[in-house]
Amino acid sequence: MTAIERNAVVGVSLALDGLKDLGTQLPPDLD
Repeated sequence: MTAIERNAVVGVSLALDGLKDLGTQLPPDLD
């Protein structure tokens, strides 16, 4: 795996973690 590929994988993982964090902060009644 090249450094660029590794950075892309890490970036995607961080982005998904960030989305999950945002999702847990939203009130559940906003469906």
